Amino acid sequence: MNSFYERIGWVIEKLFKERLPEYYETLAFHFKNGNSIDKAVHYLMRSGEKSLRRYSVDESHQSYQEAFAILTNKKNEAKEYGELLIKLIVDWAMVYYYRGDFNGLIGLFASQEDIAESLDDKSTLGMFHALLGLALYFRGMTKDSCRYLLKAYEIGRTLNDFRLAGYASAWLACACSDLGRSDEAIKYGSRAREYSERCIIGHRQKVVKSTANSAYRDTFEKVDNPDKIRQTDDSESLSRQPRNPEPLLSVKTDGVFILNEIQTKLVQGG
Repeated sequence: MNSFYERIGWVIEKLFKERLPEYYETLAFHFKNGNSIDKAVHYLMRSGEKSLRRYSVDESHQSYQEAFAILTNKKNEAKEYGELLIKLIVDWAMVYYYRGDFNGLIGLFASQEDIAESLDDKSTLGMFHALLGLALYFRGMTKDSCRYLLKAYEIGRTLNDFRLAGYASAWLACACSDLGRSDEAIKYGSRAREYSERCIIGHRQKVVKSTANSAYRDTFEKVDNPDKIRQTDDSESLSRQPRNPEPLLSVKTDGVFILNEIQTKLVQGG
C-alpha cells in the first residue's frame, strides 16, 4: 500500500510538472503515506512557503508543523534527516515572526541546538544562529542576541557567505546600538552595507540591502558626534555623514520596521 501512494506521487509530479505548486499538498499527502520522507517534507515546506506568500500564516504553520513531526520521528535514523530538520526550522522562523511568537521560536531553536551544532553545512548553522539571535533581540535578551549573531557573522565571513554575513552584521548593528556600543554598531552597519553589495543578485540580495541600509542609517543617527567617528579597518566610508538626518524612533522600534521590510521581501517573488 505504501508503494501505491508513492507511485501516485511520482505520476502527479510527471503529469503536472509545470503546475506543481497547485499540487504541493496532494504530493505531500501521497509521499508521506508512501514513507518517502524527503519528498514529503520537501512538499510540506513548499506548501508552507506558498501559504506564507499569501499571508495564510496558520496554514503555513500547519504545513511546517506536519513536516517537523515527521522529521523529529526520523532524525536519529540518518544524519541527513538532522540536516533537513534544521533547514526546516530555519525556513519556519518567518512564520513564527508573523505569529509574533518569539518565545515559541526561541524554544523551538533551543530544542534543536545540539543537532544544529553538529551540522557539516555551516551556512545553515549560521542562519540558525542568526535567526535565534534575532528572536532573542526581540525578546529584549540583547546580550544573548549579540552572542549568537556574532557566531553567525563569523561563519558568514569565514565562508564568504555574503547573505549570511549581511544579515548577521545588520542585526548586530541594531543590537549593539541598543547596548550603547555605538562604535561596534557603526562598524557592523557598515559591514552589512558592504556585504549587501557583494551578494548574489536576487530577491534575497534586496533583503540584505534593505536591512543593511536601515541599520547603517540607524547607527549613524545614534551617535552624538558623527564627524569624529573613527574609521574601522574594513571600511573606508564611515566618516561620511548621512544626508538630511531626521530624528528616528528608538532602535527597538526601528528594528521592528527593518523586520517588516525583511518579511515583505521574503514573501515576494520566487
